[in-house]
Amino acid sequence: MKQLVRIFGLVLALTWLIAVAPLVQAQQNTKLYVFTSGSLGGFPKSALQIGGQGNVDWAPVSFYVITTPKGNIIFDTGNNDKTITDPEGWWGPLAKGFGLKMTKDDAIPAQLAKIGLKTDDIKYSWSVTCTSITAATSRSFRMPRWSSRTTSSRRRGGPT
Repeated sequence: MKQLVRIFGLVLALTWLIAVAPLVQAQQNTKLYVFTSGSLGGFPKSALQIGGQGNVDWAPVSFYVITTPKGNIIFDTGNNDKTITDPEGWWGPLAKGFGLKMTKDDAIPAQLAKIGLKTDDIKYSWSVTCTSITAATSRSFRMPRWSSRTTSSRRRGGPT
C-alpha cells in the first residue's frame, strides 16, 4: 500500500511539472513597464474632476508595455511623437491650454530602447480612448491595433 501511495505521489508530481510548471514560467517571463510620453500641466483641475479646485501642476501622460512570450504589447500609446516638434499641429490650442511638454527623450522609440526594444518588436497596440492623437501614434506600429472605444479613427483589426 505504501508503495502504491508513493507511485501515485510520483505520478501526481510529474503531472504537475508537465502541466503547471510551464504556466508558472510563462507568467514569470511576463513583465509590465510604465513609461511617460511627456506631461501636461498648468490647467484647471476642474477639467478632469467635477468641483476640482486650483490647477494641475504636473501630470504624466503614460503608456505601458507588456512583454510576454507570445509577443509585446503597447497599451495606451500616450502622446504622439510628432508633438515634440509641432504640438499645436496635433493638439491645436489644447497644447498650450493643457501645458503639453514633450522632449526627444519622451518619444516612444527612446522609451522602448530603455528596455531593449524597438517599435518593430511590438506585436499589439491597444489604445483605451483612440482619438486622432493616439490613432496617429498607433500607426507607428505595424501590427493589429485594438481599441476599447474609437472616437475619430476606424478600427483596424482585433477585438474592440
